[in-house]
Amino acid sequence: MCNARPPTFDVTKFGAFGDGQEDDTKVFETAWQAACQNGKNGAKITVPQGKIYLVNHVEFVGAM
Repeated sequence: MCNARPPTFDVTKFGAFGDGQEDDTKVFETAWQAACQNGKNGAKITVPQGKIYLVNHVEFVGAM
């Protein structure tokens, strides 16, 4: 039995600032797209706490 963990995609690795001033919307979309393309058996997107991410309206659509 394989207990491999699904891949994890950290928004900061994709360039999210989390400073409350820079718009991180595109970064969140890019991380989501990467997770959908590379997470065939599921994937996890992480958003580190302790920061303020400025994200405008976005819809995350896809099956993982």
